[in-house]
Amino acid sequence: MKRTILLSIILLTLCAACSAAPTLNGTNWNLVTIDGVDIPANVEVTLTLKDGKAGGNAGCNGYGSEYVQKGEQLTFTSAMSTMMYCEGIMEVESGYLASLPQIRFYKMEGGKLLLLDDSFSTRLIFAPQ
Repeated sequence: MKRTILLSIILLTLCAACSAAPTLNGTNWNLVTIDGVDIPANVEVTLTLKDGKAGGNAGCNGYGSEYVQKGEQLTFTSAMSTMMYCEGIMEVESGYLASLPQIRFYKMEGGKLLLLDDSFSTRLIFAPQ
């Protein structure tokens, strides 16, 4: 009996540790790659996640979105942004903003934040600010 109880406690502890995903609330990130392509050195794309609100700088324009995190699931609404034009940056910005609503999951790897789509393909990689 004691052995069964001890085994149950160990299994429950292991299961809880396996399923616990770190919260992203209150974190700040810099975009490193979009779909495996490095962001040019002259472009800074940022992501701040706080209390269900996502936002930052998309390279040229400020943007905002809402997000929901449930465990390792992560979704974003379509982002709204300002409407300035910046030569040589708009392709990165439009690719980034188009990718956000396609995100369904995330994982942490080597201190970086990887955002994945519904086929578990890594779309965006961020480094901590």
